[in-house]
Amino acid sequence: MMVSRLPHSRILLLIMVASLACVFAKARAATISQLNALSEFESHNNDRARGKGGELSRFQIPPKVWAHYTSSRDYTNAAVARGVAARICQEQEQGFRRATRRNPTNQELFLLWAAPSKFRSMHYQYSRVSSGTRKNAERFAAIANSRMVARR
Repeated sequence: MMVSRLPHSRILLLIMVASLACVFAKARAATISQLNALSEFESHNNDRARGKGGELSRFQIPPKVWAHYTSSRDYTNAAVARGVAARICQEQEQGFRRATRRNPTNQELFLLWAAPSKFRSMHYQYSRVSSGTRKNAERFAAIANSRMVARR
């Protein structure tokens, strides 16, 4: 067989590459249920919501972040806001998957959304997150899980 002629190091490399390909094949962006849960958590689905720091839309996205993902200024358009939120989640999840080789849980998705730099600096270790932030993450996960069950 051809594989048996390869040095062990090359065989291990091929196995590692195949494993990573499987992980990334299973990669997914935030689901509709998760995006709906983010919208509900952030603003109770209020398209006109404005945060204390100037955050915009039902997803409470900072204006500079919004501008990075779209030139649209239609902050009250739920479809535009959902597209921006989905792209933000996708980028954050990609970094998480590269670092951990797995998809984030709902709690981790919330942290990737709410405090991406801080969570990254903690090497994505949920146990290192403050109890208050963990409570918010668990509250978000409960909303997301209830929405997933409701869709079935």
